[in-house]
Amino acid sequence: MKKVEDNLNTLPLFNHKEVENYIYFVNILEGNCEGKDIYSEEVNDIFEKLDFESVTFSLKKKIFLNSLKQSLNNMKLKWAYPSIDNILKLSYYSKNKFSESEFMEIEKINNVFKNRLVAKNNMEYSTSFRDSKIKNNPLEASHQVTDARAERTVVSGIDTWSSKQNGLTYGKLFLN
Repeated sequence: MKKVEDNLNTLPLFNHKEVENYIYFVNILEGNCEGKDIYSEEVNDIFEKLDFESVTFSLKKKIFLNSLKQSLNNMKLKWAYPSIDNILKLSYYSKNKFSESEFMEIEKINNVFKNRLVAKNNMEYSTSFRDSKIKNNPLEASHQVTDARAERTVVSGIDTWSSKQNGLTYGKLFLN
């Protein structure tokens, strides 16, 4: 990512002549050179109109955008998040170095990165929440268990005990 950041720092400010030169260069490569043959002596006339420095800057921008797209594949690696986020911030703040279409592409890449990061964080939270409910000991309850039984101390004489043993309670006690 350091090389990508260095590439971003070497890019000049955006100008429209750069795009025109790049389109002209692509037309030369495709063979659409205003009816001229690039393999004949007229090639010098064609290349006199072309500014190779601006073409190289355009190509560097294309490579930079492709490397940003490829960096999203490293989202599987948690240690890569800060460097990807840093390069996206730097490219977002270097708005004046890109055309509108290139900057819209950078915004899309940034949005995809943020959405994937949020989704990954949510997934990690849900798995950690689920894993926290799993117990190491299967005999241990997952919730707090309280005992509903209580001890009562009854103070009474021997008559109460004997009447309970015989099945007689206070309500069933008959006196002659």
